Amino acid sequence: MITAGIDIGTNTVRMIVADVIDGKISSIIHQNRSVTRLGEGFIKSGLLREDAIKRTFDSVVKFYYEALSYNPLKVKCCATSAVREAENGHIFTELLRDHGIQIEIIDGETEGRLTALGVMSGLNFRNEPSLIVDIGGGSTELIYWSGRDLYFAKSFKIGVVKLSDMFDFSKPSTEDLLDRVNLYIADFFSDFNFSIEIKNIIATAGTPTTLAAIDMQMENYDYRRVNGYIITKKRLNELISFISSKNIEERKMIKGLEPGREDLIVPGSLILMFLLDRFSKDQLIVSDFGLREGIAIAAAL
Repeated sequence: MITAGIDIGTNTVRMIVADVIDGKISSIIHQNRSVTRLGEGFIKSGLLREDAIKRTFDSVVKFYYEALSYNPLKVKCCATSAVREAENGHIFTELLRDHGIQIEIIDGETEGRLTALGVMSGLNFRNEPSLIVDIGGGSTELIYWSGRDLYFAKSFKIGVVKLSDMFDFSKPSTEDLLDRVNLYIADFFSDFNFSIEIKNIIATAGTPTTLAAIDMQMENYDYRRVNGYIITKKRLNELISFISSKNIEERKMIKGLEPGREDLIVPGSLILMFLLDRFSKDQLIVSDFGLREGIAIAAAL
């Protein structure tokens, strides 16, 4: 069954058209993505900015009609943290509905469930207890996969766009800045149960996939090479030191760093490092599959 999923995130809009068989992505027919930063400035005002709404609206409309050109049985659109939390999120949804595009605003738990559905469709770790980490622009979902099914999904209101709005990552990061960010991250996750037994940490969304692309010095992003890529804790620390030592213009020259993520990659990497530390793990597995793929699978159910 051919379906399409559109993930309207706080930082990125991602679309996929896929053939879904038995609750898994059998083949990818078409995909696209755009960094629109819908949640830019939200942390200070509680509102979506007009220019951010326009950028994101344009991308969603473009991707929606792109998807329709492949004649899917259904196109399912879901919006996450930024639209969920913004006082004026309804303006964005009404704009799309006026153009015949229905979107579902999903809560953090639903986001976690759909993310797990997507991740487990693309990686062969279904029988192993794993923590799935989805670092978004406005929230981070921690999802515990028991080795048989989804045990729980917990959403935290901390993401890379929010951190970038709070701390200045446009300049080379000082030790003091990194210490302050690390303390802030630790405080956000203070009530999470880190004693659960897991074999793997699987990380999805733009931070881990970009880190994998940087580590492989990828000029053209290839999801096949990224999906399942392993980043050791030692290598992650080296990448953080390398990227954080540069200013935003210098980061634009880093091979594999997606345009628009220059000030977001460091805070996202710090969240990953915190989780590796707390779970005493020496590596993470990167998943290119995530919420977008889960949305497409859900459209077929």
